[in-house]
Amino acid sequence: MDIHKLQIIMLGFLLITCNKNEKNYSDMERIKKEVNYMLYHAICSNSVTLAKEAFELGASPKYCKGDIGWHDSDPLDVLTENIMDSYYPTSELSLYDHRNLEISNLGVLDLLLASGADINKRPYIWHIAVLWGNNRIADIEKTGDIYGHQRTEEEIQKHITIYISDTNRLMEGYLKNGANPDKLGHRYPYSLDASRQKITDEQANEYFAQGTRAINEAIKKGILWESQVDLLLQYTKLDEDSLIAAEESGDPLMAEKINKLWDEQQAAMK
Repeated sequence: MDIHKLQIIMLGFLLITCNKNEKNYSDMERIKKEVNYMLYHAICSNSVTLAKEAFELGASPKYCKGDIGWHDSDPLDVLTENIMDSYYPTSELSLYDHRNLEISNLGVLDLLLASGADINKRPYIWHIAVLWGNNRIADIEKTGDIYGHQRTEEEIQKHITIYISDTNRLMEGYLKNGANPDKLGHRYPYSLDASRQKITDEQANEYFAQGTRAINEAIKKGILWESQVDLLLQYTKLDEDSLIAAEESGDPLMAEKINKLWDEQQAAMK
């Protein structure tokens, strides 16, 4: 029997048992924890079906239980880390056109929002922009290794193209559902040190208030991420920090693009 189905049956049995005995609080608390873990794993595996089953067993769209403390306590934040299961190096397809598939992070996003998750609880757009960047691309180009296999230059470039488009696809899903692209983000709350310190949402928000905007983090990644910059500019505008970000990118093409767009934006405001 599938392990997820077995887990659901066991949880269901425990729920029925505990409902018959309201004094059995320890079992009820254990069930809540198990359901929270179940939702976390459903999101990590982009499984719409398993997420639905977790909700049927009492999971909350506002809380889940992962392995890294504060960060893994929010379902929508966990979902920001899940573009990797959506594509393969040789695929020509994006799940953007296949939202009804069993495995779909956009399907899970829809389900979370329909169940009451807050699209602006955290800086999700910022998190996607920062998390999915050039580090993985640099590793692939350096080693030529994708999922444990050596690839040709053509396969590597195709993989990078899909990697970027899938990142943007996930970001667009959040944006279309009302995520604020200007909600400030900061790296510390997502660090291992913050997890060890067991920070709270209130503490994280203090760091976020001192943070940066997603558009400027996208600009810093260089012209390779031009499509992400263009996507974000459909929902927000440049600011003076965007000019600094363009310089920090070290990419003359990105600097040229942003300076031109800035001049156009300023002229339109006159």
